[in-house]
Amino acid sequence: AVCGGLVELLARLFYVGMMNAAQWLARDFNLDDWGGNAEGIGWRVLEMIHVVTRGMLLWIDAFESLALFGIFALLFYSVTTETALVKRELARKRSTAT
Repeated sequence: AVCGGLVELLARLFYVGMMNAAQWLARDFNLDDWGGNAEGIGWRVLEMIHVVTRGMLLWIDAFESLALFGIFALLFYSVTTETALVKRELARKRSTAT
């Protein structure tokens, strides 16, 4: 669970850093006339970076959900098998005590 939290923290920090860099590019550079042609290529590239960043976060969140499901499934299995084992052990002790 700690590793999942650290991965989530790193992913969000990367996202904040990328968004700050995108704001800096949009504010300080002329993206309308980027590379000598006035076709708005700079804005298109910035939008592509934004889409890729959001996609990366989506995949990270999906992996975290699957990992959390796996952890909970193992925990459920562990608790249910231990409970059955304890019940058998108690039943054996009761039968030998009488």
